[in-house]
Amino acid sequence: MRALKIVALCLVGLLVVVVIGGYIYFKRAFTPEPNYLELTETSNYVPITWAQSKQSDIAALLLPITFEGIPDTFYLQFDTGAPSTLLYKRSMLAIRERYPAYIGAIDSTSVTLEQSFQLGDMTVHSKQFKLYERREKAIDWDSNKRIRIGTLGADIIDKKLSLLDFKRQLCYFGEELPDLGQEISFHELKYKMRKVLMPAVLAGKKRKLLHDTGTSGFELITNEKSWKQLSKKGAKPEEAFKVRSWKRQLTAYNIASDQKINFAPLDIHLNQVTYIEGASLMQRMGMRLTGMGGMIGNQIFMDKILILDCSRKRYSIVSDEGP
Repeated sequence: MRALKIVALCLVGLLVVVVIGGYIYFKRAFTPEPNYLELTETSNYVPITWAQSKQSDIAALLLPITFEGIPDTFYLQFDTGAPSTLLYKRSMLAIRERYPAYIGAIDSTSVTLEQSFQLGDMTVHSKQFKLYERREKAIDWDSNKRIRIGTLGADIIDKKLSLLDFKRQLCYFGEELPDLGQEISFHELKYKMRKVLMPAVLAGKKRKLLHDTGTSGFELITNEKSWKQLSKKGAKPEEAFKVRSWKRQLTAYNIASDQKINFAPLDIHLNQVTYIEGASLMQRMGMRLTGMGGMIGNQIFMDKILILDCSRKRYSIVSDEGP
């Protein structure tokens, strides 16, 4: 009996060590790298451009940038789901080949790049922009198509107050809130591991919803159980479709909903809810570590102004009904 107790205690101890070790491993894996961005005071208002897909007219939120000495305008996808800003390696090699005097040193072995660019009136500089290997098409310099060359990540909202004016299709980054002609009420948000978690009440339950501008065309993404609970009575799922999360292909299912999300003190009606199948273990662990109870994109805020002040851990939603 004594031997059995010793074995049982050893097994419990081993389980505790494994659980703690796993937690530490995944926490380190999701802890973002240092923020290397150096930013001047304010961008002022920058126009928002939307990339479209078969499923959405606002599949990606694009912001224009320029490089000093280069006449072309390029675009970054604003994606707060990405912890750090990155540039597409093949695109940057092509730009350097065309304009060698204005792009930092880069070759086929480079993994980072020291570079500056202009975002509105703001100069964005980093000694270590990540270079991401992506199978994008070669740049067609003679076409009028928008040239997307990377991702503007959550490192910018880590340092600047951000304002997404979906009424006027404008974006703003700065130290202080611009004059909106009305008094703005702020509410607490959770900001953890460079993730924006907005407290909300959905179907009578308190949740922390991750705001991810990279999931632009979706209102609410949740797990399969909640997806069924939040669907409109009698509604049938729409045809499944493929979505890409970086290099991983996932399957998305939309269904109509008649619920509403309360972001104190504002109620926002939910027209559609999405369940995405095929998330990796790392993605699922990331959800658990941040405590998120769902993910919201830009679609739900399309007639509103969203203000994120992450340094002060607060947010505001401004609508026609009031802040």
